Amino acid sequence: MKNIIYLLSILFILSSCGNRDIFSVKEIEGEFTDYNGENIYAVYENFESGIVTDTLSVIKNKFKHNLKLNSSRTPVLLLDENNNNITLLFLKENDKVSLSGSSKPYKAIVSKDSINISLSEFLNENSKLFYEYDSLKNVFISQYTDSLYIQKLDSVNDSIIRVATKFVNSNLTSPVSTFVLYNYIASPKYKKLTKDLSEKLSPSAKEEVISARIEHFAALQKFDKGKVLPYSQLRTPKDSLIYSYTYKNKITILTFWDSSDSLSISKVKEMEVFYDTLKQKDKISSHMISLDIDKYRWLSVLDSIKTKSWQTHISDGWMNKDISTINLRSVPSVFLLNRNGIIIGRELEFDSLSYLIGKTIINNDSIDEIRKNRNKKGKK
Repeated sequence: MKNIIYLLSILFILSSCGNRDIFSVKEIEGEFTDYNGENIYAVYENFESGIVTDTLSVIKNKFKHNLKLNSSRTPVLLLDENNNNITLLFLKENDKVSLSGSSKPYKAIVSKDSINISLSEFLNENSKLFYEYDSLKNVFISQYTDSLYIQKLDSVNDSIIRVATKFVNSNLTSPVSTFVLYNYIASPKYKKLTKDLSEKLSPSAKEEVISARIEHFAALQKFDKGKVLPYSQLRTPKDSLIYSYTYKNKITILTFWDSSDSLSISKVKEMEVFYDTLKQKDKISSHMISLDIDKYRWLSVLDSIKTKSWQTHISDGWMNKDISTINLRSVPSVFLLNRNGIIIGRELEFDSLSYLIGKTIINNDSIDEIRKNRNKKGKK
């Protein structure tokens, strides 16, 4: 499920659809010669409904289904019943695609749509690499302290960057390059490469929504340096009023979520597992902030998932001025604050979060040691 979350962490809403009909769509169909399951799952974003998971019934290896897509192209992830990736598509309303061949990860053959044919060829050609990366990401929580594992993960990721960069440079007029750039290259480590490639793309390649996300990503690299999280009024499950500065003096993992969003609920559960793996919990706190306006739904979900995390909610949700101040665009979203309440990372996956926590603890320990030595000298 981690690979689903990794993909969906990039699918956030940037614009309203007004009164447009976003439910007009043709079909996705296919026939796999080697699929033994009864269902395939399509996960994608619908601007009105949020993240959608559609069930595609498979009868004698064949399936056909209508997706409720947007007028702008949207990444669609196809999964088998064991949550393994089958393939990625890049679709908008009225598109029609047909899949065939193998259901093994990234091996499906696509027809009836030139853009997705190009994308599938890229995935097919590098299927071994993508499958290896997915497999490594799936065991991150149990292996992240293993330096050999981290080296392997970084090595595979760098290989994906190379093949993705080669593809984009060879397809500067194709909308597929916009998707490949955002999904496989855009990261803090490769922010300059992301910017350079984005500027090279021709106007015909710049799909509106995904291009906006690339620009948003680039802007975020400068946005939060040295920025203190605003002092916000928060409510506890017992309706006590607290303020965001309450969690200063410790490194704080801050997870924004919404109980109406299934992906958010998964992130809350996974964050608790991740926090349990941390060795220096005396220096780190984990705080969940819900954007639920419906307090009772939030409380009901908290009761059902039996969370142990420190939970609060902002009663006016997305309308809260502090949410606008920090430019929060999607949930779930994970921030990291230093012990002075300054944002040092945002929209983090577990690997980036782990790295930043370790680095911050080392810096803090060094500062504390210097202060301790100064105090000793001052007393002499």
